[in-house]
Amino acid sequence: MRQAKTHRPLVVAHRGDSWNFPENTLEAARGAIALGVDVIELDVHRSADNVAVVIHDRELARTTGQNGRIDSLTAAEIDRLDAGRWRGAAHAGAKVPRLAEVVDAAGDARLCLEFKDGDYRAPDDAARWLVDQVARFALRRRAIVNLASTEIAARVKRLDPDIRIALDFKPGAEATELVASGASLIEVEHHAVTADLVRTCGAAGLPIWAWTANEPADWDRLRAAGVAAILTDDPAGLLRHLAQVL
Repeated sequence: MRQAKTHRPLVVAHRGDSWNFPENTLEAARGAIALGVDVIELDVHRSADNVAVVIHDRELARTTGQNGRIDSLTAAEIDRLDAGRWRGAAHAGAKVPRLAEVVDAAGDARLCLEFKDGDYRAPDDAARWLVDQVARFALRRRAIVNLASTEIAARVKRLDPDIRIALDFKPGAEATELVASGASLIEVEHHAVTADLVRTCGAAGLPIWAWTANEPADWDRLRAAGVAAILTDDPAGLLRHLAQVL
């Protein structure tokens, strides 16, 4: 019980400070940095000319109002998209940033980068490109790579054993399987988190990061369960809450 009262999970800004700014933009990343979060979580896709860009959806419509897919456009074409107007006129003109821009803006901030092109590319291609990006931007020590595929994770670890991987947890998955795939931690949808799951995974050396919780009751439940980190769209709210209860 004492640990539950004093335990402070890491505050992870889901898609940056997406509560106050358009998700996955430079504005959201800078907003998260200004708040002093522990980690900034962002999503990475690949343009048609193999440039890493920061956006969640493969389909462009939700956040840019354009038809088509992110991987069908060159980086120069992506530069012309407006990724802010959907959040209101005050954010119009925000761009889909390149990963290079985000890394530069983030300074020494810790990053969690979900590489999403493995959802629609061959595993070997996705793994090799990911490893190339980590090396290009010197991310081994400052970033955790989030993946949904154990197959891609295993390939990444064979190519570069020093890359830290967060694997998405799927119901029924065995902790030993996730460890064998190279996971350093696992990400679990917050409703699925229990204290038993935290203990079981912890015994296998796998801390749990819970996503995406935005309500104080859920923050308290996850903290009591012992998760290592909470991903939230409202990082300012979570920081305030932790300051009040700890």
